[in-house]
Amino acid sequence: MAADETFHEKARRLATRILDVANRFDTDGLEGLREIFADDYVLHSRTGDVIGIDAYVERIAVNLGGLPGMRFVMDDLVVQGDRFAMRYHWTAPYQDGEIGSEALEINRVAKGKVAETWNYQDRLSLMVQLGLAVDPLAS
Repeated sequence: MAADETFHEKARRLATRILDVANRFDTDGLEGLREIFADDYVLHSRTGDVIGIDAYVERIAVNLGGLPGMRFVMDDLVVQGDRFAMRYHWTAPYQDGEIGSEALEINRVAKGKVAETWNYQDRLSLMVQLGLAVDPLAS
């Protein structure tokens, strides 16, 4: 972090860079993730923890590779202490239309890189869109 860069500016730059790398997956791969995330990075999610940057890059490659053309948009960014929370949504071409979902991440920053993330995805709406679940609120 530059001496005159505030943590809020650093967090905004990291959040923007995360989505930028994800949005360029089809053409540039994921090498930019190593500049953003610490070597000992930990992702906490409902499907289990992912430990280490290599495991994270592999997981993201599988996720993004499953839906070519995914595009991510940041909806909100909140910064406090050594963390930033990012709410975003994504869309992807699917069959004759498009699917998408929303997510929330809380990221902890250490030594200028994201060291830890807690990720929350709206999996139910995705399952409904894929025809794998029924919307319990639909009438």
